[in-house]
Amino acid sequence: MRAYLYWATNNENDPYKVDFLFTRKAEGANRYETEHDSEIDRNRFSGRDIEIESEAGESFHVQRFQSEKLNDGDWVIFCEVPFWPTSAGPKAKTAA
Repeated sequence: MRAYLYWATNNENDPYKVDFLFTRKAEGANRYETEHDSEIDRNRFSGRDIEIESEAGESFHVQRFQSEKLNDGDWVIFCEVPFWPTSAGPKAKTAA
């Protein structure tokens, strides 16, 4: 299942951590005008060992983000996850 990046920002309490917000739909994700623009964030987030949790308390470590070109020509970033995350990173949230 794909979790599309909706939003990411530096954590208020720890500048070395990033808080994430994901969405289930590519259309609702943060958009980039070019593949290069999406690659900048994709590379910035990949390899950070982001831990997500399921409603059942399972955890999964996301280590790779990918880019996807939409039909309108914009680009989005996503990660493959085995379940829909209820949390990710130190203070991440998910959007429907």
